[in-house]
Amino acid sequence: FGCGTGLIGLNIASSARKLIGVDSSPKMLDCFVEKSAILTCDVETHLADELQVGVFKNIDLIVSAMTCHHIRELSSLFHQFYHALSENGMLVISDLDQEDGTFHSDMTQVFHQGFSKETMTRYFHEAGFHLIHTTCVYTIHKNERDYPVMLYIGKKVS
Repeated sequence: FGCGTGLIGLNIASSARKLIGVDSSPKMLDCFVEKSAILTCDVETHLADELQVGVFKNIDLIVSAMTCHHIRELSSLFHQFYHALSENGMLVISDLDQEDGTFHSDMTQVFHQGFSKETMTRYFHEAGFHLIHTTCVYTIHKNERDYPVMLYIGKKVS
């Protein structure tokens, strides 16, 4: 979700029967499709503005990296993720730790200045996920400072 040009998706595709790329940018999806031509799994793309994630069913894994801070209403999205996943499906979210607003020079389409661990944990729990792992996985050095990138892994449980 928020597949961009495929940086994450194309690197995990070898473990998938099908890779679905969802993004709000048609140009990003075009690049994703072009890069995915080398893959052996089925590839499908969807423009995020034209669908609700809930149209998907029985997805085993949803991965999103550096996208959530660009989404205005996350509570609804996390509920859609939950309903799209199969039983014991996993949601993997990587995004900025809470920051002071200096990461982006242009705040257009930036609705959150990263997320505290408590806030992201609340999104997972309120949607029904069991949060099974949280850690800092990367640090982006930008604007003469470090911005931690957090990884959250949740599991759908009934």
